[in-house]
Amino acid sequence: GALSDVKALYEANVAGTVSALGNESVTLTDTGSASAADINFVNSNTSGAFVANKITTITGTVDEIKATYAAYASGTITGLGDEAITISDIGTTSADLAAVKALTTGAVTLSLNSTTVTATSLNSLDANSTETISAGAVTTITGAAADVNAAYAASGITGLGDEAVTLTDTSVTAATLNTLNSNTTGTVDASTVTTITGSVADVNTVYATAGLSGGGNEAVTITDTTVKASDLNTLDGSTTGKIDASTLKTITGTGADATTAFASTGISGL
Repeated sequence: GALSDVKALYEANVAGTVSALGNESVTLTDTGSASAADINFVNSNTSGAFVANKITTITGTVDEIKATYAAYASGTITGLGDEAITISDIGTTSADLAAVKALTTGAVTLSLNSTTVTATSLNSLDANSTETISAGAVTTITGAAADVNAAYAASGITGLGDEAVTLTDTSVTAATLNTLNSNTTGTVDASTVTTITGSVADVNTVYATAGLSGGGNEAVTITDTTVKASDLNTLDGSTTGKIDASTLKTITGTGADATTAFASTGISGL
């Protein structure tokens, strides 16, 4: 029968609603994808022969997949060896991947089932694998902005673009934040950021972007040598933090705008 039905029968046996099972032969009729965890559960609950020769894809964690093929190697499961395998582990290493590839002549792919991942985990997985990583199930990425941007830029990772991002940086450049915001349609939580560095134009873009949240009290260190007074005043109105304008050599604009900038207690270095 189907793996789901056979599993349900053995679950009932474990629960006591069905009795006297434990030594039956099992022949699966599934012709598509099957869970390694489910296969292992059924196999552990019967001492009879287990035939799985119609399955075309096995999915699961590295440990679950290894357990399935260990049973195949020992002879308690038959019919395997040429299936495609889809690994769901975020922590898969190059050694894990090589070990799983040795278990089958079928294709081995990585398709994450985690909804929340760290950017460093994604990047490590990408670095350790020559396979394309499907990350379409991911809904939240956590980490430093540079690491998150690296994950979005990786050609070996697919399925990203609408995730919520929670940053862990305390200091970040405005250009990096703007790049990150353009990489996802999800909200970027930048509430840990206490200092932003960059041009007035880039920092103003950060504060004007609807996709970024948690801002408004950061210290800002600007890198311009020339700026419009009106742009500087816009920035001053966007954060309660101190703006370090000590790199400025020239301020342009109306006298009124310039006076406002020089009179502001929120701007230093003028």
